[in-house]
Amino acid sequence: MPAPLSPLFEDLYLRQGLSQTLDKLLNTFGEIANAHFDLDPVMPHGFADTINGYAYTTASYSLNAQTLKAALKVYSRIPKMLTMPAFDWDGHVLPTYQALIARWDALDLDAAESATLLQGISEMAAADSGYWFGSAANLGLSRFFDPVFDKLLKTVFRSALPKAGLGSSAFLRGFDSKALDAQAAMESIANSVRSNESLRKLILNTTANHLLPALASHPDGRPVLTGINHYLGEYGHQIYNLDFVDPTQSENPLPMILSLKALVRQPPAQAVRVRQAQMAAERDALVAQTAQALNPVSRRFFAWLWKWTKKYAPYREHVMFYMGAAWPTVRKLARELGQRLTDAGIIANPDDLYYLHRDEITTALEARANGQNIPAYAQLAQERRELREARMQLTPPPKVPERSALKLGPIKISIFDPTPTDAIHDGPVLKGYAVSTGRHCSGQRHPLSRRF
Repeated sequence: MPAPLSPLFEDLYLRQGLSQTLDKLLNTFGEIANAHFDLDPVMPHGFADTINGYAYTTASYSLNAQTLKAALKVYSRIPKMLTMPAFDWDGHVLPTYQALIARWDALDLDAAESATLLQGISEMAAADSGYWFGSAANLGLSRFFDPVFDKLLKTVFRSALPKAGLGSSAFLRGFDSKALDAQAAMESIANSVRSNESLRKLILNTTANHLLPALASHPDGRPVLTGINHYLGEYGHQIYNLDFVDPTQSENPLPMILSLKALVRQPPAQAVRVRQAQMAAERDALVAQTAQALNPVSRRFFAWLWKWTKKYAPYREHVMFYMGAAWPTVRKLARELGQRLTDAGIIANPDDLYYLHRDEITTALEARANGQNIPAYAQLAQERRELREARMQLTPPPKVPERSALKLGPIKISIFDPTPTDAIHDGPVLKGYAVSTGRHCSGQRHPLSRRF
């Protein structure tokens, strides 16, 4: 959540959604540990709050002996935890989330009651926060095995590596991912464009903002538009910011259009599927070479560690791809609801809805039903919008107070310290987390990829 939150998102997701999800999870943890979890003593300030509109987790936990004992029981029973529906990402968490989205997406907007629209927005906001927590086991294991595998490669298995200095990133390449699927789909569209000289010139010579209308009027443009629409239908829910106040890619396809123009102008040296197959072959050969160079005992340990690292590492991409998957449907319902309140003269624009809280929207709907108006709401939404825009100029600290520390008794738990998200550095070094080993390219331009 890199920007100050919109009031409706803060209300429905940060407060109501996370609270509902935590209550459900505490019940699940109680089943796992055969113990009672009480949220209030552990998180006296709730799970999250905002400062100047920016979201923070509240880390002033009061860990008593009973709670700590119950928490340790949960961690000692992770295998059982992974078999429970609440944390079964493939079999329950993702399908349940997608089913809810599909149900609300099929809603007849014209016939739906306004209260029903608000209910759908609220349910999907809570469901997305539930999806995040339900994905925590797989995502956590992904983040656990990667650095552990990396550390052991550089220590225990170092002498068996065919090349010095290899880390986990050299082994975790070539797996299937939605990011590669998206790149392959875009390459396919670009290839079809390059096969038609008239379309190629059209795309290269038309600005991105005018490209879709230009394709619609071109005699050969319909298949390309179909491909773009299919791409946006499959991948357009992806978000740059978790807050549903911001348009998704399907609403604002400009970045996708720019990437497509770049691919038409300069195709990659290798198609993404060819490169993926090559990386997978290199990965498998590397695993075989390393295992072969180990003694029997170390080889068995390496095989066990690789099995689980390979299983969970891809979930880092899988899980994040579906974050905010409900937002296109949320925004569709919000657009209809906002339009109704705009037509009634209660707010000035449909997207002013995002600058009201749920209780205020409920009051506004009651006023609309009675033929009344609430002039103050339009002004209130405008003031909150201007405040949020002003807050965007701030650089929020990674934690408040900045020199505070989370401790368990006298022990500082530095692993939970947040990493600053702003790019302020004292020298010519940019610090961060590598997501790829990279590849040196001389004189060859490649379209940029981004992590979702």
